[in-house]
Amino acid sequence: MKNNKTSLLALAGLMAALILPTVPFNAAAADTGNACRALISGTYLATISNPDGSFASRAVLTFNSDGNLSSADSNQGGMAGGFNAFTTSLGSWHCEDRRTLHGTVINFSLPGVASAEGGIARSDYQASFNVRKQTIQGTIDVRFFGLTDDPYQVDLPAPAISVTFEGGRVPAQ
Repeated sequence: MKNNKTSLLALAGLMAALILPTVPFNAAAADTGNACRALISGTYLATISNPDGSFASRAVLTFNSDGNLSSADSNQGGMAGGFNAFTTSLGSWHCEDRRTLHGTVINFSLPGVASAEGGIARSDYQASFNVRKQTIQGTIDVRFFGLTDDPYQVDLPAPAISVTFEGGRVPAQ
């Protein structure tokens, strides 16, 4: 009986020695992520620009503190001769460091004139945040998939289009 207690105590001590040194590192990483989320979380009115710098659309981007990301775009109704209507984009985001983030959203394109079938669009956001101005800016890489395709596949196709965006926080009035 005494031998089992000694072995159990030795095992517990070994586990504590292995686990406890990681706690401060993980806590520091969590603090950085929490600080970043506290700075960036909110809703922004953004202007999206085409690769040539011309106006593409306006969007409302919401970065929730729980890591959810949503985007509503002024072009969701589609463009005649260009692309079909599409749904609101939903996904998630995380901080890469104190003032930069990466996010991924998906939406569904609806059947219409430009395509008789619907599809999935995946948009990947890279952005930086200006604390003093309360603004966000970055790039969005858009990739298209069929409805039965996996938009999170390991070997992603090249983006169909890359656009830039910039916007300011929507203030509470």
